Amino acid sequence: MADILTNVNTVPNALQAEYWQRMFLSVLEANLLFSRFGIQGQLPAHSGRSVFWPRVENIAMVVTSQAGASEGKDPDAAAISVNVVSAQLAQYKQWYRLSDIWNSTNLPGTTEDLIRRMAYRGALSVDTVIRDSVMTAGGSAQIAGTAVVRTSMNRNGSFDLDVAEIRQAVMKLRGDNVPTFGDGLFAAIVHPNAEYDLQGDSDWTDIVNNTVAGINRAFQGFIGNTYGCNFFVSTQAKVVADGASAGASADVAQTYIFGEEYYGVANPRDVEIIIKDPAPASPLNSYASYGWKLWMAATQLASARHTRIESALGIDNS
Repeated sequence: MADILTNVNTVPNALQAEYWQRMFLSVLEANLLFSRFGIQGQLPAHSGRSVFWPRVENIAMVVTSQAGASEGKDPDAAAISVNVVSAQLAQYKQWYRLSDIWNSTNLPGTTEDLIRRMAYRGALSVDTVIRDSVMTAGGSAQIAGTAVVRTSMNRNGSFDLDVAEIRQAVMKLRGDNVPTFGDGLFAAIVHPNAEYDLQGDSDWTDIVNNTVAGINRAFQGFIGNTYGCNFFVSTQAKVVADGASAGASADVAQTYIFGEEYYGVANPRDVEIIIKDPAPASPLNSYASYGWKLWMAATQLASARHTRIESALGIDNS
């Protein structure tokens, strides 16, 4: 859990200040998605801003018998390789200016709503940093349909996300012996527009139409667990408009499917809320400032444990 510092200098009592601070932290943590799947890094005392993740590589298996000439003798020791991956903590921060008129006329509860919205945007900021660090370019890319590269996709329905793409990604991860999470499933993060395509696939509807749990999922618009993946729907799954610099003639949605220990994170720490009313920089006390800052880090640990599906979107089909 992230920790929080105190720097509120305008609240009439310490209890109110503590309430606002805890509210910010609670909303921030509730809206984090990408950070929940990362391995927590180690931050030794007096190590500066460096965060470390020790990784034990695969250990050799035994394929020869101990019988015969080797009986009563120790075999040769097998090698164990331990690599240490590191990343640097970086600070992220944002502040907002509120006029003195707004501050003196806002309705009760407005400040609480403002802090909730600040925390929500802070969570999106953290998730975006993690996504851009380990998801959008890390692992292997799987281009949907018959396309070989992103630039080959277009808006004709042949390159949308479907169950076959999910099965192919899971097959690759299992073929590489990528470990699942504790529930025995891989994690999949999908954009709502790509979720729409998946739910329109007859292979998916066949699943949900033949089980009570599946029918409930269909009513709720919830993918749930499908073909070895536990799905999480988020607008933080990136959509590249027209393939961006790649020049595709369709918007490209990224779906991230990965196993345990694919990436490491240092969850937000030293989360600090700063409220100054009035702001010292205003000679006429014309505005107040509300802001936050935190430290975090994220890095890829094992690239083979992630597959990024890139697909067109059915909602754009012409």
